[in-house]
Amino acid sequence: MTKNQKIQTGFSVKSSSYSEESGDHSDDEFSRGDTHTSHSVEGVVLAFDYPDCVGPFLALSRDEMYIVSVIYSTGDSFGYDHGRGLEHVAVFKTLEKANRYARQIEAYAALENSYNSFDKKSLHKHIKEISLLPTNSAN
Repeated sequence: MTKNQKIQTGFSVKSSSYSEESGDHSDDEFSRGDTHTSHSVEGVVLAFDYPDCVGPFLALSRDEMYIVSVIYSTGDSFGYDHGRGLEHVAVFKTLEKANRYARQIEAYAALENSYNSFDKKSLHKHIKEISLLPTNSAN
């Protein structure tokens, strides 16, 4: 390892989502009801090839870790999807670092929204304490 290389651990996130559609349909044949989605993050497993996100440390099974995820809404003129998008962006060993990272994401989103008055982004940070799951838990 060279001096400029940083240690990172790749993680695959075990999570689930549940969506519910509202019954608000207009008479337009193309419209659809709005959806509301909730997400649950259960933990992470090590991922060596294609990680969902990385942490700037070498992970051990007993480590406390905090995953930072971004939940966002999308939509078009036919319907709106509340909380539909979920991106896991990083894992940290301390809550302080996770919160600092999440504040940077929120600041960027606020700046982006100030320049884009037509398509405002609805962005919510999600920080959860997680643990390293046994490898056979990855699905």
